[in-house]
Amino acid sequence: MDRYVLPEGRNPYGTALTRQEGTQAQVTCDNQPSHSFDIRTLIPDDQNKLPHPLADPVTYGKAIYAALFPPQTAASHALANAPERILFVTTDDDLDAIPWEYAYGPYGTDDTDDFLVLACHIVRGLPVGQRIDPPKLESGLHIIAVPSNPLSRHIAPLNIDGEWQRLKDDIQQVPYALTLERTRPPTMEQTRRLLANQRQRVIHFMGHGGQDEKQGAFLCFEKENGTLDAVTAREFIRRVRGTVFLVTLNACVSATPGETRFGNFAAALARQKIPYALGMRFSIVDEDARDFSRAFYSELARGISVEEALFQARQTLADSPQNWVIGVPVLYTSLAAPAPGFTCPAGTPTVAEHQARMEVSNLSRALGTFQGRINELIELGGHLTGDQCPGLLTIHGSGGQGKTALAREAVERFAWAWPGGAYATSLENLPTWEVLITDLARFLNLAPQQITDPAELERQVLSQLAQQRTLIVLDNAETLVEAVQATKPPTAWHNYCKSD
Repeated sequence: MDRYVLPEGRNPYGTALTRQEGTQAQVTCDNQPSHSFDIRTLIPDDQNKLPHPLADPVTYGKAIYAALFPPQTAASHALANAPERILFVTTDDDLDAIPWEYAYGPYGTDDTDDFLVLACHIVRGLPVGQRIDPPKLESGLHIIAVPSNPLSRHIAPLNIDGEWQRLKDDIQQVPYALTLERTRPPTMEQTRRLLANQRQRVIHFMGHGGQDEKQGAFLCFEKENGTLDAVTAREFIRRVRGTVFLVTLNACVSATPGETRFGNFAAALARQKIPYALGMRFSIVDEDARDFSRAFYSELARGISVEEALFQARQTLADSPQNWVIGVPVLYTSLAAPAPGFTCPAGTPTVAEHQARMEVSNLSRALGTFQGRINELIELGGHLTGDQCPGLLTIHGSGGQGKTALAREAVERFAWAWPGGAYATSLENLPTWEVLITDLARFLNLAPQQITDPAELERQVLSQLAQQRTLIVLDNAETLVEAVQATKPPTAWHNYCKSD
């Protein structure tokens, strides 16, 4: 038999579900038998006519409530005491798969029906003997963001830079001294580098998640060349253990049970003693995701506990036109009691982009999310991030095929590999060699206005470029080739092209 612990709160008590033979679940409260129910009544199908929670969360939530808290039972009497916290403990995937967060009905002595997640903290946890003491948070809020958008035909492209920008904007509006770092490149290895020898970090993963029949749940990280790296829960835990306090998984199936013990990514983190793991049961629209992140991290930055921060973020989601979004966040904990919040002094947030300097505004960006050209981007990524990068790469193609947008996407993805930064210019209206050198000098912080000798300025530019790998993008390069072939006598451009 498996045991499941449910509500505990202001007047601590426990309610347990014991899986009996077949599909029956026996409920006990404060170690006293309460009632039983058939878990099939909570699985939407044609027979019971129960709607999916995304279609009708209220009707579905009433079925959850009726199964957990029928009248005149120990469970309903305990709920009548208005607990501040309900803890679900499940060791069975069938019961863990049920979205208890949608429970809808009266709370305490209030006769008004509503989602219970809007009335008290609802958290999923471990059996009593497996829980750990809450840690003392010794530092301020420090978030490691992992915006991942791998190059793969098997997953949909994301507006990952838009998600990062929204998170950054939200954090910068908070009047407290917290830190936000971007993992660049978004690899598991780089994530580990940012976590090494650190404690109590918050990881915020933005991207796709998935399920594999053999390996269980995984997160879609990137490899250095931008291709997909499916990191399983087991691999992720081995890389982050001992360094994080909270993992927020903004991936659509990060809290959905799969075939293996590690099938539920968020639950697996809690079982491995990560204090808190917040997963998303379903995908949510961008506006709801933005509102949730803003509310959640704003609360954390103000010293509010994780559980209360989630509670307040749900209040924000309650205003969404998509009322099903209320039950999407699923919080797991390995703690024996709720942990206090971070201590963040008043001040200004610090945002670390970990990106080399880029001056690429001359390269037009694709409208909306960049899509397609996966093979070309993978090839460019291999060249731009490898140890043996060629001195010259050329993107061939006829006019109007999107070469400039492709170059812009490649630069933004892989500029991290170029410590000297990335500089782009257009040669459509061919500048003189001297103008190009002057612009490069400004990019390299060489103060060209103080160097009157063009030859000396060129020497310093070339010397600087030799000291640090710098990515230079020349758009409309065919204009240069045509000009060099047609111009006599030779110009400085001839010497450059010849030497190259």
